[in-house]
Amino acid sequence: MRGRMAMVRTMGWTLVHYQGGEGELYDLRNDPHELVSQYDNPEVAPVRAALTQKLVSSLVDEVPRSPSTV
Repeated sequence: MRGRMAMVRTMGWTLVHYQGGEGELYDLRNDPHELVSQYDNPEVAPVRAALTQKLVSSLVDEVPRSPSTV
């Protein structure tokens, strides 16, 4: 384990992001057992970017909001 982590999975991909910026990215169609990470593969950089955005959005949605003090 490398500290805190977050993960997002779609029908075709799994993205794992570790605290500190490292991560793993798996193509579930071609690697269903998640054996070879594609995280640093420039050919799938758009997939990594899209999944990172999806992950960030889901984490922001989970942040509890405090009541307004106005």
